[in-house]
Amino acid sequence: MQPVRSKHSVCLPSGCEQLTKEGKIWHHHLLFPNCILNKSGKWCIFFEDPETGEVIESITDLEPIEDLRAMEILYYVQKK
Repeated sequence: MQPVRSKHSVCLPSGCEQLTKEGKIWHHHLLFPNCILNKSGKWCIFFEDPETGEVIESITDLEPIEDLRAMEILYYVQKK
């Protein structure tokens, strides 16, 4: 499946929040600009939607600290 590329990761935390509320398990990866798996050379949050199997890449020039923080909190909440 082709990744969906967005300029900002604004949709990712809200999407994660919705999936968490629904009790659906999801996961993500943060790819650093120099990561061998990162083809963009920029900061990339790689999110896999368990519902659709869709892969969403949010690529930004700056480290997505706030979005990642929000996603990490939601990620660990779902593990309870």
